[in-house]
Amino acid sequence: MAIEAMNIKTIIFSKDRAMQLDAVLRSFFLHCQDAEECTVIQVIYKVSNELHARQYNELSRMFPQVHFVKQWNFRQDLIDGMVPDQQGWLKTFLYRMLLGISSIGFSVSSRADVFMRRYLDPLKIRILKRLLVKNKLDDGILFLVDDNIFVHNFFLADMINALLKSPEAIGFSLRLGRNTQYCYTMRQEQLLPEFKLRSQKIIKYNWTMAELDFAYPLEISSSLYLTDVVAPIIISASFRNPNELEGKMAARSFIFQNQYPELLCFDESVTFCNPINVVQSVYKNRAAEQVNLSADHLAKLFAEDKRINIYSFDGFTPNACHQEVKLTFEDKLQ
Repeated sequence: MAIEAMNIKTIIFSKDRAMQLDAVLRSFFLHCQDAEECTVIQVIYKVSNELHARQYNELSRMFPQVHFVKQWNFRQDLIDGMVPDQQGWLKTFLYRMLLGISSIGFSVSSRADVFMRRYLDPLKIRILKRLLVKNKLDDGILFLVDDNIFVHNFFLADMINALLKSPEAIGFSLRLGRNTQYCYTMRQEQLLPEFKLRSQKIIKYNWTMAELDFAYPLEISSSLYLTDVVAPIIISASFRNPNELEGKMAARSFIFQNQYPELLCFDESVTFCNPINVVQSVYKNRAAEQVNLSADHLAKLFAEDKRINIYSFDGFTPNACHQEVKLTFEDKLQ
């Protein structure tokens, strides 16, 4: 079942990981059965040296259907690609004012940010919902990161239709399922919530009563949201990079616990993140520490025309949203 073209925008965040981004894109096109009909893909990327820059340029030639945006101002780059132009001078003025005010931010753990998300952000989000140009009902945004690997087939149309038929659902997670019984970041087993069947292969649950990964409804590693739901949340926050963006979104999820207490997912997750290295210093995220899997070492392999063998992950069932799995490499197809 297909929906109108271009209704879903897939946004992938990447830094110094052309090798891994190549695996994201190839595994996505392999397993997303309606990608050509349903989504426009944009990569917002950042590089630390010329070698990485050349490799992203190579990827842009390999994937002409993907729009590559070199990061300039991360917050503005994301919002510009997500929100259509406003209509009318008054709405435009008020929107620009809120956009500017929201750019002034604080650390997610600071008292100032706690005050803002408790008292100011709910009001800003309500105002933005009224100001922003309304999208089509089935307009959605799918967030991915550059260490995603897709392992099972899926249809974006099934996901967006399930969201439209579930008015209490805040989003649709591609990384959660009955199989994700371990929380990698916290190094512990996690209880599965009480699932309810939404449709064939799609389940839902109450995230406000769940724990660990299941209690984390707003995230950017592999979740689909209706644009009119998620855009005001993002515009109302201040952030400088993907990690801060996710931190600010997650910290504001309580605002929606009454209106959107449910989260959708597949019975078995269709993707996971393979945290083999770290390319940022904002948060001390858990990841493998193998020298031969560093971003720079993978860049050398990329330059030697080696690519990650995505077919080795076909049908793989991860036990967590993040799981360290050995990579194998193959020669790039000419």
